[in-house]
Amino acid sequence: MVTRGALFAGLCVLSLTLALEAPILDLTDATFATAIREHPIIFVEFYAPWCGHCQQLAPEYNLLAWAFEGDDVTIARVDAVANQEVATSQQIDHYPILRLFKDGIPVDYNGERTAEAMVSFVERARGPGVVQLASMDEANDFIQKSKTPVVIAFFDSSEGEDYKSFMRWVGSYHLNSAYAHAVIVGAVPPQFTTPAPFIALLDPALSETGSWLVKNTLPLEVPIDFQAVDKWLITESLPPLAEIGPQTYAKYITTGLPIAWLVLNPEADNNATIELVAGIAAEYKHKIVFLWLDSKKFTKQVQMLAVASHHLPAFVLTNGMLRFTMEDTESIDKSMLTTFVDSFLSGNLKPTILSQPIPTTNDGPVFTIVGNTFNEVVDDPTRDVLVKFYVPWCGHCQALAPIYEQLGEWAKPVPTLRIAEIDASANDIPNNLPVSGYPTLLLFRASNKDPLSYDGSRTLEDMVDFLKENSQPFAWEQLELPKTEDEEDDEDDAAPNARYEL
Repeated sequence: MVTRGALFAGLCVLSLTLALEAPILDLTDATFATAIREHPIIFVEFYAPWCGHCQQLAPEYNLLAWAFEGDDVTIARVDAVANQEVATSQQIDHYPILRLFKDGIPVDYNGERTAEAMVSFVERARGPGVVQLASMDEANDFIQKSKTPVVIAFFDSSEGEDYKSFMRWVGSYHLNSAYAHAVIVGAVPPQFTTPAPFIALLDPALSETGSWLVKNTLPLEVPIDFQAVDKWLITESLPPLAEIGPQTYAKYITTGLPIAWLVLNPEADNNATIELVAGIAAEYKHKIVFLWLDSKKFTKQVQMLAVASHHLPAFVLTNGMLRFTMEDTESIDKSMLTTFVDSFLSGNLKPTILSQPIPTTNDGPVFTIVGNTFNEVVDDPTRDVLVKFYVPWCGHCQALAPIYEQLGEWAKPVPTLRIAEIDASANDIPNNLPVSGYPTLLLFRASNKDPLSYDGSRTLEDMVDFLKENSQPFAWEQLELPKTEDEEDDEDDAAPNARYEL
């Protein structure tokens, strides 16, 4: 019998000399849904023809397909550029995305892009994913033999929808899980006071008395919220306090929990501080994720947290785009930390706003807004306010700057109109604004502060027309457009009685 390993060895040699047409099923908008429904296990690559990473993956993906040729596993692909209906429904926002569907349930593959690693992943999908245990003796034996923490789900009956939905879910979930999974139907062991259905997380070792060492339990409400179960299991797998890095960042973010950032200078002695924060972190499990950050390695993250390098250690809580900074961390102690964290959880902390200093003079043609003045300026009920959101290093922003200055000169006589700008790299802006690139121009009208986007050309004339149409009434004919440098040069060369009209 030819083993899959032998097949791999042969294919690796063959692929060097032959361009084989791999047995890959090409799916389209018309065939995708049917294929997912009809194939119990199907592994799909969502790609773009021009994508370099997809092209690099192609030889390995061909080997994967040959490894399962004639098997009960289907290897497929979708050109996500040509098949927009699939791309939209599957939320394909980059390439390639590798996704396995088992009985229609999707699981993303985030491992190494080698044939060997992908085959290993698919092979795991063929297994049951969960061990069904019939007795306490079987459960004890299963836990003792496990090399990882064990998740056991308890159900009253195997006939209920809660049991059936769990079995469908865990069949795919176990592929990327750090746990061994089992299920027990029937009587709940006396170690537990939680009624079924529930899941228990157990240590693979047994206590001296032979009873299970239970780390935690989670009641399951029917219908079961598997997204919540997933986040609970991820959080349980995390240490109380961990160093953040590129390989672990995604794991912490996917918990959906607020994050406590301990920012440290790696050149200082931080042992006492780390020990102190780790000591309280366990008290807030499933409420806040605690991380520590090397300020020298991750300067961009430190900048996003608005932490000054001379104020370390620093302690910052983030919830989405909101930031809450602990002011005095030079003499940090347990009482200060718990008070700060408790105040955050109870909603009694005000977000820390990243802001440049408020300008002492602000009478130029373009009004400067900073983080601490944004709401005050934009919410002025007497004025329409056009705001340019920019970053200093943006070439398009630099090109617009002199034109925007001219727009400010033109609008200066209008008491109900203000031309303003804010450096989005140095100041916080509300996260509900439609600012996804720079520069962005938004008009906040006096009558309606929902922002109106300016999507026209970045010429003085078009921006003027936009303001005339959308601002409060004014005798616009009284205003003259500032002359450009070219126009001033032309005027110098013209005859004294030359006449210029707009």
